Amino acid sequence: MKPSFLPRLKVIVGLDNTLFVNASIKDLVITFSQAMILLVLIILIFLQDC
Repeated sequence: MKPSFLPRLKVIVGLDNTLFVNASIKDLVITFSQAMILLVLIILIFLQDC
């Protein structure tokens, strides 16, 4: 984006959300994997009785 600006124009990013987004995605992956492990364990426990 910067090459299309005028030579004297500078870009200053006031708010950078990438750290928050990366942390949120990491937490989402952890939560989803924990839920899948719990689901598999519950299914194995209840199917063991059949």
